Amino acid sequence: MGRGRGYPDQRHRIPAWVTDQLLQRFADERSETTSRVCYGTLLSREQYLRDVRAGRYRDARLDPIGRMTPEELGIWTAAIGDE
Repeated sequence: MGRGRGYPDQRHRIPAWVTDQLLQRFADERSETTSRVCYGTLLSREQYLRDVRAGRYRDARLDPIGRMTPEELGIWTAAIGDE
């Protein structure tokens, strides 16, 4: 059996700083009402390109959400032969 994972009565096992950081991230995301983000690109580098390229969504692989630079994203996308 797990050591308290997923059990509400074991919340005390989660450090306060973890909960605080997650709540802050959630609040930050909720305040970003003007930008829509596509997280599908994290699963498939090709399937969601249409929406990202059309400007309907920001690509979650890029800063500030992801860790890729525009240059790295270009290389990654070119590798699928879509360009």
